[in-house]
Amino acid sequence: MNEKLPVLIKIEWIKTRHYRAFKILSLVYVVLLVLVFIGAQRFINNITIQSNDDSFTPFRGLSFYQTKYIWQNFTYIAGYLKIIPALLIILLITNEFSFFTMRQQLISGLSRKDFLTGKLLVISALIVGIVILIALTALVLGLLHQQVGDVSLLNGGLWFLPLHALELLTYLIFSMMIAFIFRRSGIATIVFVLYALIGERIVSFILPGSIGDYLPLNAAGSLIPLPNNTLTSSIGLTFRSTVDIQTILSCVIYCFLFTAIIYFLLRWRDA
Repeated sequence: MNEKLPVLIKIEWIKTRHYRAFKILSLVYVVLLVLVFIGAQRFINNITIQSNDDSFTPFRGLSFYQTKYIWQNFTYIAGYLKIIPALLIILLITNEFSFFTMRQQLISGLSRKDFLTGKLLVISALIVGIVILIALTALVLGLLHQQVGDVSLLNGGLWFLPLHALELLTYLIFSMMIAFIFRRSGIATIVFVLYALIGERIVSFILPGSIGDYLPLNAAGSLIPLPNNTLTSSIGLTFRSTVDIQTILSCVIYCFLFTAIIYFLLRWRDA
């Protein structure tokens, strides 16, 4: 398999580099993510001004780029946009069936396991790119807005980056599974969006106790807890700053489970 990795990387690169929709959607995601990070402080400032005008409790000095919380803030906000890379994966997978490129790859001598490995490489590259983008943007904006007395940006909170990577991995492998099940981009996209935005919430409401918290997308979304900051502490709210090991384990298990389901589909369904 190690000998085939360069071949698989080259194949996936050839498939994606001329795919216009993929490039456009990727660019939209990058621009939107950076704009959200840049505009977050202005949004907070507007809330602060309104709070100072309308209440007796002034909220001053709120900074989205405060060193203590910057990594959690950035990864938490980025979690709301992870549906875009999930749609990218759905488009890439369903195109394999629409244009019969998967069949051609199998005819050329590569195995179904090789095909799955290639797609996992694409997901891995996408996640690494997103995490690097978040890290670089956080470093630049954090340094530009760093206040006197702030600790170093590298002194804490970096562990939120691998947590966000696991969040993306769970989300993207789930979207890949949906794409392999339905094979058509329109149907797969509709099913995925409906489940992600509505379906899992309904199932969570029906399930007893906290079982719904460990459904795949809920578990992934819980990896980055809501950040504590000056605003929440000033009104007496405190959110957890750690992640339950059960949530991490459930996401890891889901990744293996979804991958196994995809491999089963590849083995037992025609290309």
